[in-house]
Amino acid sequence: MHVDIGIRHISGYAIVALHGELALADTPAVAAHLIRVMAAGRPRIIADLAGLQSIGYSGLGGTDAGAQMGSGKR
Repeated sequence: MHVDIGIRHISGYAIVALHGELALADTPAVAAHLIRVMAAGRPRIIADLAGLQSIGYSGLGGTDAGAQMGSGKR
């Protein structure tokens, strides 16, 4: 995996910080992490992308699609 994931909780929000490079190959792991956060009762998530050195359009799109499927919104 080319991306590191950190999480902190502030005022009822889960802030998920991504660091490194987000590529299409990383999206299943990132989406799985977001799904676990939602399943733990943190439906309000803020994605902090400031730590990413690069982000591919397909990486971001795949992560969003995976998280939406996990939350039942798709």
